[in-house]
Amino acid sequence: MHGVTLVSLDGVKIVSEHIPIGRPVAFLRLPEAGEMRLADFGDHLTALDLQPDLPISEWPFVQVRLAREGLQPGFREEIDRIAESFPVRIVEARVTAMPDTLNELVVADPMIRLAERDPEDLFKLAFERAFGVAPDAAHLDVFHRARAES
Repeated sequence: MHGVTLVSLDGVKIVSEHIPIGRPVAFLRLPEAGEMRLADFGDHLTALDLQPDLPISEWPFVQVRLAREGLQPGFREEIDRIAESFPVRIVEARVTAMPDTLNELVVADPMIRLAERDPEDLFKLAFERAFGVAPDAAHLDVFHRARAES
């Protein structure tokens, strides 16, 4: 429960008291547990059943937890686009961690020095870690052009 704890020291005796404080604005996590696909985000917002004429000062803060699977680059803009139709303030969009198999690939041989790694492989790993999908040909083309310019 949201609140503060008052701790009083009286010689040897320690007394603590939890004092509940109501939240001036709701802070919500969607979904409440686990994760959701981006395609389900609008349904979760609709299920909140918020009044459309709610004063902006009363709009709840919302933390979004998304499944990485199938998530495309630019997903944050899509979240904002969907949320525009609802009286909410998006404070965070968190994506689930990568599956253990990719993490194992990254640290498979901790003795390999960074200078010994292929820059394209590092780019692919970083891209997949950030967006949950492998880079396509257009992303690789931009990477190669940027690398050639450096």
